Amino acid sequence: MINILLFTSQDLGNDVVPFLRARRDVRLWVVTRRTKRDEIYGYRSTFDLCLRDGVPMIAAKPFEEEFFAEVEKIAPDLVVCAFYPRIFPTRLLKIPPLGCITVHPGRLPDYRGPFCTPWCILNGESEIGITLHYMDAGIDTGEIWMPA
Repeated sequence: MINILLFTSQDLGNDVVPFLRARRDVRLWVVTRRTKRDEIYGYRSTFDLCLRDGVPMIAAKPFEEEFFAEVEKIAPDLVVCAFYPRIFPTRLLKIPPLGCITVHPGRLPDYRGPFCTPWCILNGESEIGITLHYMDAGIDTGEIWMPA
């Protein structure tokens, strides 16, 4: 059994949560919260999805000692980030032995940062993509995961 801690805040996470929950080899916890953007723009709230489906959650809060203690208690083997609006500090990146990966909604290294889709549209791209990459101290700079 692998312990996965998923950080997410919007629609992308709502697709990742059921995928991970369906796996019998995964024990899942989610770090999320309701956002004003959920209410204003009608986004599906990952917080509400987790409440409905009984997925254990940690309330999103500042990366401070109390938060790190909660994460260390879970002892995640892997951290997955699916559109979480915070840069992870080195201390968090070092907790899971399998590392931290991001489900990034754009092709790297061409489209870093949170606004990949609008930039693809503005640049006239005929295709957009998604990238899985290991997280490091930079912003979308970690090694891109390529399946064997």
